[in-house]
Amino acid sequence: MELGSDLNALKSAIVLLQDEINVLKTTISTTQSKAPRDDNSLLGTEKVIQEISEREKRKSNIVIYGCKEDKVNSSKDQHSLDADKVSQILITLLNIAEYSLFRLGKFDSTNVNAVAH
Repeated sequence: MELGSDLNALKSAIVLLQDEINVLKTTISTTQSKAPRDDNSLLGTEKVIQEISEREKRKSNIVIYGCKEDKVNSSKDQHSLDADKVSQILITLLNIAEYSLFRLGKFDSTNVNAVAH
């Protein structure tokens, strides 16, 4: 008879566990429906974070407009001359010696002494 009562106790325990599992499944389902996963919202948030990061990287940029191209034969020579001009400006005005430099637009040896784009 002990075996029968042990089986009944196991059956009761299994039924209780099944009920608890069903309650947990319902809770999970309810929680998931209350917190919708909106991929568009996540993409929008990611774009905002990227924009903030880009702005942070560019916050110290300086644009020098209207620098004329000198009479040189290559973009490398022009870059060297640009670096000298920019260095003079930055050291004189801001006491900055370290910087990176690039010219917007293409070097055009036929367009020397014209305003760079």
